[in-house]
Amino acid sequence: MCVKFSESGPDDIHILEATGNNGVHFKRFSNSMLHLGDFYEEITIRHVTFEGSMAPKLDLLNKFLIEVKGKEYSFSMVQLKKGISIALS
Repeated sequence: MCVKFSESGPDDIHILEATGNNGVHFKRFSNSMLHLGDFYEEITIRHVTFEGSMAPKLDLLNKFLIEVKGKEYSFSMVQLKKGISIALS
């Protein structure tokens, strides 16, 4: 997920990334661009727009980002085979 914070500069975009060694964390997109070709042939960025008042939706997004930041990330073939998924409450 790409996120742009209000206090960031106009071209300062962050990626919410989950990795096995760092868990869930934010990373500057500009720092990732050099390495993207090593992992992906293509990436797509889509701007999401909401209908109605933005405030409640942004509050929910902010709550989600606070909850997941710093969490450990784990994924195994056993989880994939069993179809296990974890839902945030």
